[in-house]
Amino acid sequence: MAKNSGQAKFEACMVLSGVGDAIGYKNGAWEFCRSGERIHEQLQLLGGIENIKVDPQKWMISDDTVMHIATAEALISKWANHEELFHALAKQYQLCMKDMTGRAPGLTCRSYRPHPEAWSERWHVCIYNRYHWIEE
Repeated sequence: MAKNSGQAKFEACMVLSGVGDAIGYKNGAWEFCRSGERIHEQLQLLGGIENIKVDPQKWMISDDTVMHIATAEALISKWANHEELFHALAKQYQLCMKDMTGRAPGLTCRSYRPHPEAWSERWHVCIYNRYHWIEE
């Protein structure tokens, strides 16, 4: 695969986003920390960014990365049009909810229960939250 191909860039974005999110999440300890100074101090106690060992067994990814991976799984699945893509997204989002244990999914994420059969008529409508819809 060429170094500057779209696929290589996509893979790099996925990996860097996941690693960056895992570091920034730090098992939930830093997710809602508003003090960059405090995070940097704690990061130095861990040996600095260059010495962090992001072990998936000890340093979990966040709910955001779980959803990011689900979106990527849908994007790389076989689909030919928007309707099929939205069905793939709905399926992956349903599946990823099983991987939220120990994470901090927000209200919109937790309340998102897509029904693929309903998407066939409203594939162009995205759920914003349980009270609002965003129309294209």
